[in-house]
Amino acid sequence: MVMDPVPFCTEEYRADCAAQLQLLRDIEPEIAHLLQAHRARRQPWYPHEILPWGRGRDYRQEPWREADTCLPQAVRMALEVSLLTEDNLPSYHAGLIRVLGAEGVWGEWVRHWTAEEGLHAIALRDYVLLSRNLNPRTLEDARMQQVKVGFSSPIHDPISALVYTTIQELATRVVYRNTSKAAAAHDPIAQDLLDHIAQDENLHFIFYRRAVTLLLECAPNTVIGLIRHQLSHFQMPGWGMRGFRKKATVIAAAGIYGKREHCEQVLEPLIQQWRIATLHGLSAAGERDQELVLRLPALLKNRKSGPY
Repeated sequence: MVMDPVPFCTEEYRADCAAQLQLLRDIEPEIAHLLQAHRARRQPWYPHEILPWGRGRDYRQEPWREADTCLPQAVRMALEVSLLTEDNLPSYHAGLIRVLGAEGVWGEWVRHWTAEEGLHAIALRDYVLLSRNLNPRTLEDARMQQVKVGFSSPIHDPISALVYTTIQELATRVVYRNTSKAAAAHDPIAQDLLDHIAQDENLHFIFYRRAVTLLLECAPNTVIGLIRHQLSHFQMPGWGMRGFRKKATVIAAAGIYGKREHCEQVLEPLIQQWRIATLHGLSAAGERDQELVLRLPALLKNRKSGPY
């Protein structure tokens, strides 16, 4: 996650970040337990045991053709967007290290998370090359463009980064699970691979969600405001890639990920799991943020139809 330069660094901003970093230090023992639990839950998986190596053909002898594909257009677009998003891992890693720190349990978690996320791009690229479901030349051109641009985010504080990543991990889990369902009838190997990636994303989501829950218990007025802002302004990390809106329209129309899925499978579950409706001891500003968060699903449902 590449962070844009802070446009102004006021005393108030520095004090707010210092207070947030202290909160992160206060919950480090619980974060260590979350990391230990995460490691215990995750079952290692190996792409070489899943991928269809027997389907591989020499591209020099048999150049790619559109007729080689076996998946519907929407599924292939979802795979492309997901793969290019995963390719930007260097930006996400750098951004999280910048705001959470490279030392202690937070740095340990970010490096562990990065190692697991790195497998996803490797496995997805191997799959689409073996199955010939994406044009390898245009895919490589898109990867170069995507990684050179990086992921630019206005997030400059650690708690906002944790809230955003919670939302993003859940949204990504939904994308992979729904892409798996859409691919199942056409290629069971794609279904199997996407299910393995979705399981990883689910465990990452659980870690980030619980970290934010701990912070919400420690500083509800601060955290509810940041939750309100991130939920209200959320965009998928791939939004800046070339042709994203056109692809997102097709992906949404196929029921893989759009406004409805975002609202029903991301927004509403998070509001329930963070127990936003039952938060107590809030200030007047905190209560306003609470009310706005609770209204977000209805506001989203009333927006004009289209990709999220």
